[in-house]
Amino acid sequence: MLSTVGTYHVVDSHTLGQTTRVIFSGGPKLAGTSVREKREDFKARFEHLKGIWLTEPRGTVSAFGLLLVPSQVADFGAIFMGTTTYEDMCGHGTIGLAATLVALGTLQAGRDDGFTLEVPAGVVSVKVLWNEDGSFSGAKLYNIPSYVYGDPLLVDTTFGQVTVDLVHSGMIYALIDAGKLSLTLEPDNLPTIINTGVTLKDEIFAAFSTREDLTSQGLHGVLFYEEEPDHDGSCSSKHVLVVGPQRYDRSPCGTGTAARLTHLVQQGRIKEGGAYRAFNLHGSNFTARPAKMADGKITAEVEGTAHIMAFSNLVVEKTDPFVSGFRSRFWK
Repeated sequence: MLSTVGTYHVVDSHTLGQTTRVIFSGGPKLAGTSVREKREDFKARFEHLKGIWLTEPRGTVSAFGLLLVPSQVADFGAIFMGTTTYEDMCGHGTIGLAATLVALGTLQAGRDDGFTLEVPAGVVSVKVLWNEDGSFSGAKLYNIPSYVYGDPLLVDTTFGQVTVDLVHSGMIYALIDAGKLSLTLEPDNLPTIINTGVTLKDEIFAAFSTREDLTSQGLHGVLFYEEEPDHDGSCSSKHVLVVGPQRYDRSPCGTGTAARLTHLVQQGRIKEGGAYRAFNLHGSNFTARPAKMADGKITAEVEGTAHIMAFSNLVVEKTDPFVSGFRSRFWK
């Protein structure tokens, strides 16, 4: 007989390589009206649960979690969390949630077209795509409106002067042409990609540290992209998001794809009816289109799919020496 301090029901999925662990039972009751307020209460009182849900030995270095919470303004609420961070919005996690809700029978073909989701950044909508046999095909996410922060920045960095475009698409991204750094976006080059991204993130943030509009939200990550020729009003590129040491997005990054789409629309390279295909390091892609353009902001439609990997009960025994988990570091 087990002597436990907690049991948590979770569903694990991956969205084109990046995992999402949805905690749908066993989570705490949170104070607050909005999802943002609930997240702040979670951070203040239940931070230790992240260690249980996401870090080793029950999780992994790259684990990502989504805590389902009630919402007063949408069908569901979601608190997004990495092992060391929280995110205001997450595209891959939202698509992973869609796959999870279908797997649990909460959403069904012929009855449910989609759902709305309150996240800390606001409310997004999701259209579920069905196969003819009623199984899950994928989802279209209609993201928080995105916009470019003015002109590109010229930043003096360890790697020389770098041109940086800042885009807000639920969080702030620094977009950088990898070719200008002679940075090859290939799996074998991943340690260099991550170390370069971490260094640039710190140096870019320092460059705009006097801008209150930016520092109040912080810089979520550096999105490296490789340019490819445009074709019939559409674009495609490989890109990699670096968030921090050991932290990069295995998926093509949903909100990062929305940011890059917004950047391309501002440049005039994608117009209404055009599309952007964003590939990850492993050859899978999201497809993004401008669903709405108004007042200098873009509502991006981001299409992708996710796959269920496990239905699990996470158990914490009283005698477990790693109740709060631990984090391993492999790269500087």
